[in-house]
Amino acid sequence: MRDSVSFLHRVSAWTEKAGMTDDESTLIKMAITITVAILIYIISRKWLSKLLKKVVGKTKSTWDDILYDQGFFRKLASLIPPFTAYIVLTFITWEYKYVLRRLVDIWLIIVTLFIITSLLNAINKIYESYPVSKNRPITFFIQLIKVFLYTVV
Repeated sequence: MRDSVSFLHRVSAWTEKAGMTDDESTLIKMAITITVAILIYIISRKWLSKLLKKVVGKTKSTWDDILYDQGFFRKLASLIPPFTAYIVLTFITWEYKYVLRRLVDIWLIIVTLFIITSLLNAINKIYESYPVSKNRPITFFIQLIKVFLYTVV
């Protein structure tokens, strides 16, 4: 992260030399950061997903298969854009920056909720694979946790 910050500082120095205003400099830094975030998101969503599918398929454990099938790893990649937005917001000097920060906070909470939901679904599927689940199902408790989480969020 330190390298990306120093890169954006170099972009600031370059825009100052070019005679650009602070707003133009901020827009260039936002465009660069968003482009990098989109590229990382695409790479992690597509190529990393294919790599994980191969790795998950070769293991003896079924837990990672279930996590993959529930979309847990794919949803983890959805954390990249909000974190990138936080990086962009550190360079913005707008008066209403706090509004954008709140929107990113909400975005991050919603993405985290989806990740937790897929993890709970995977836990339920893993538990259902054991014989004890026939006598003591936990589906009700998983649903109760989900309702609680959706209510709190």
